[in-house]
Amino acid sequence: MRILMRVLGVVVLLLVAALVAAALILPGVIDSDEFRERVGVAAEDALGRNVGYGTIGFDLFPPSVVIEQVVVAGESAEKPPLLEGERLELRASLLPLLARTLVVDSLSLRGARLNLVRTDTGIEIPSAKSKGEDAAANEPDDADAGFDLAVARVNLDEVDIVLEDRSVSPAVTWELRGMTARARGISAAEPVELDFELELASGGKVSGSGDASLAGVVDLEVKFSEVALEPVRAYLGSGSTLAGRLSGTIVAVGPAANLESLRVDAQLSDGRFALDDMEIVGSVKLVADLHGGPAAPRGTFDIDATDAEVRYDGMFTKPPGDAATVQGKLVEGADGSTGIDDIHFKVRNFKGTASVQGGARPRVTVDAPAFDLRGWEALVPALAGYSLSGPVQFEALEMRSEPVEIRGRVVFEGVTAVLPDSGPVRLQGALLGTGESIESEDLRLVAADQSISIDASLSDLGRSVRFRALTSANDADANLLATTFASKRDFVFGLLTMNGDFRGALAGARPPLETLAGNARVDIGAGRLVGVSLLKLTFDRFEGLGSLAVLASRVLGGPDLTPFYGDEFLAVHGVFDVVAGLVKTDDLRITYPDYMVDLGGTLRIHDLGIDMQGVITLGERLAATLGRGDLSDEANRIRLARVTGTLDDPNVQVSPEVASAFLGRSGLDQKAGKALGDAVGGEVGDLLEGILGGSLSR
Repeated sequence: MRILMRVLGVVVLLLVAALVAAALILPGVIDSDEFRERVGVAAEDALGRNVGYGTIGFDLFPPSVVIEQVVVAGESAEKPPLLEGERLELRASLLPLLARTLVVDSLSLRGARLNLVRTDTGIEIPSAKSKGEDAAANEPDDADAGFDLAVARVNLDEVDIVLEDRSVSPAVTWELRGMTARARGISAAEPVELDFELELASGGKVSGSGDASLAGVVDLEVKFSEVALEPVRAYLGSGSTLAGRLSGTIVAVGPAANLESLRVDAQLSDGRFALDDMEIVGSVKLVADLHGGPAAPRGTFDIDATDAEVRYDGMFTKPPGDAATVQGKLVEGADGSTGIDDIHFKVRNFKGTASVQGGARPRVTVDAPAFDLRGWEALVPALAGYSLSGPVQFEALEMRSEPVEIRGRVVFEGVTAVLPDSGPVRLQGALLGTGESIESEDLRLVAADQSISIDASLSDLGRSVRFRALTSANDADANLLATTFASKRDFVFGLLTMNGDFRGALAGARPPLETLAGNARVDIGAGRLVGVSLLKLTFDRFEGLGSLAVLASRVLGGPDLTPFYGDEFLAVHGVFDVVAGLVKTDDLRITYPDYMVDLGGTLRIHDLGIDMQGVITLGERLAATLGRGDLSDEANRIRLARVTGTLDDPNVQVSPEVASAFLGRSGLDQKAGKALGDAVGGEVGDLLEGILGGSLSR
């Protein structure tokens, strides 16, 4: 408005001064080419732009001017005109003219278009044409004598203002259409009473009323409805998104550079705001009562995003309908930076107080009473499927950045999670922030009344967030733990003792499981691997002849091995190393009553999948049953080429050479010879030898 009035004032002042003089002396010259040229030259000297018009109408009593089709040229011939107007009408008071003062009773502009350009230095305003020193020296003494200007009323009807903002990239064009404005009492010192309304080409309507001075002091109420925010996106920087429609009211009082009061009551509809890793989609309400300059506002604010979806970096998604509110106060920090104090927030059922301190090392503090995690897996995708419940409490949690420091406590008062396809796990204890690390405090996992102690720490908080966890369990029910953590119900029975030391990274390019490293020692007392007899599986894998050999042994009066095929064990012992998320062992031993299995290879954590090699060592009773004497003899050891599948459903592979050697040493051909005669027995032996691919001793 101020720029528009300046342009209009200069144009009107030049035209009216010339016209008044011409009317008093020679009314007939106002339509002459010479007069038009003189007006154009005078305007170009004052504005640095050429001024043209269609027709001029003039009355002396009262002095009034009507100018049709007025045009103020643009910055170049290729640029659009600075101002185009269908009709400019001015009514002036007669007596002040005698004192070389132009007092305008009314100034009306209709059907006009004003084209402006904004650069890094501000809005470009036409200025007087510069003159050389010689030309200035030859000016008459009264050359700068002109008319002072005061305007009682200004009326704008159907005025379009186009502002091309080149201070951002890409440039943004703001087009204000159909402006209607009424201003009263325009002067350099006194406030102007005005009201206006307009539409934005990009969408939305704006209206306002109040007082404003040319010096920038305002007392205005501005109302806006369905204003499109897409053009504002360019001012937010790269990587940001802003869309939607804004409606509400702004009341501003005081100097524009340092407002005494700025009251905002606005609502964003169908909005989308994204900045860095944060995104808000939907409707948001904002109420603020501020003061101060645009760069450092102070005061209170209240934001309600309950009806919006709030997302953060794929780790958090609040659906519409869940509470999301924050109230606080913008304050000045000790170092002059802007901070936020007295914050009261609520996200779903998580509510508390907080503060934010700006400056070189921003600091955030949070205090929140215990809240139940039930349903929070819908907001945190990483928790999906765990059916969380139970209270969590934040006690004087303080976070600082560059470098990252965390202090305070997070207390888990029996938080329960139901693991997929398993039973519930309860977490008790606390995490304590000590500055550059986070330490556990009496932290325990309780599953089916089986307790696992965890001594954990997090370090390198500002980068990869590395963790270390020492775990231990004593005489825990192996079946309950396997059911809970490995979804293997009624697979292993016995009392388990475990000690583990694990390390890894929680943040970074690789998933945490791939960074996991460490070791664990596992011991299980007498128990069962339900339905698993590695001895029977081994005989059954002797190229399909294990059962035939046992059957032949029975027919020929040999031993019955069925009693040795039980699934009960005396002990399980293993030492495991974890490297890049893969479990390796060279020391997994399962001790059965009459034999022992030693295995080495890899084990998958999530499904107990195995890929191992090993050896079965016969015990005294089993060796004697098979007719073996010396337990140290290699004949009492069966080497397993590969054991795959899972611990609860293994697959055993034995090479033909091993099978042949073992069965040959069992003397089945000799027993067949005694029972059936040498000829028939020899044929049975030859049959076994041919099928096994080895040689049977006779």
